[in-house]
Amino acid sequence: MPRPAISFTDLRRLFKDLAFTEVVVPKSHVAFLHAESETEIFLPLYRSNQKVAPRHLVAVRTMLDAKGLLDGDEFDRAIAAAGVKHPASS
Repeated sequence: MPRPAISFTDLRRLFKDLAFTEVVVPKSHVAFLHAESETEIFLPLYRSNQKVAPRHLVAVRTMLDAKGLLDGDEFDRAIAAAGVKHPASS
């Protein structure tokens, strides 16, 4: 089974759709904050078109599901749909 792939731009869009705010700490990391659920997700800095590492996707999926913001299966579908829109180049 292929690993899920999503660009950082598409992941940002997903967070925005879920009402997260983004806080960038230059040369360090980016935080996605959801005030209503008190959810904080921290990721390393990525270039916009860079694919998000699978280990980070697992962490995001787990947190969103645990906080009731996005079911794990829905997350998987969103990642798959983003991959179809932007196929990975070989």
